[in-house]
Amino acid sequence: MTRAMFVQALWNMEEQPPPPAGGTPFDAKGAVGGVEEAPFDPDRAISRQEMAVMLSNYANFKGYAIPVHRAMPNFTDQDSIASWALAASSALAEAGVINGSNNRFNPQDNATRAEVAQMFKNFLRFVV
Repeated sequence: MTRAMFVQALWNMEEQPPPPAGGTPFDAKGAVGGVEEAPFDPDRAISRQEMAVMLSNYANFKGYAIPVHRAMPNFTDQDSIASWALAASSALAEAGVINGSNNRFNPQDNATRAEVAQMFKNFLRFVV
């Protein structure tokens, strides 16, 4: 899944609002950003940790509290989650929105469409 496809999914959840006067087609309201000081890079695959940050930012934009439904899973690769993604990844994992695989979070792995679909389902169930 690309970064643009993920943002499209967020925009669809917002029922595809029209752009503000003089604005862009999707006013992200802080939900999305660049890649390490670079442009948004819409055609690049989205990583699992980037997905967590964007979804956490979206929850903040909507005013949704991210509940804690479980203890933080003991991901064996938790140390490889980037510092800028750790809070979002932890919050969504504790809420049950994002799960790992074989005790790993796999933060730098590209998110698959199936993972994104499951994550959105969990987000709607546990957060919204």
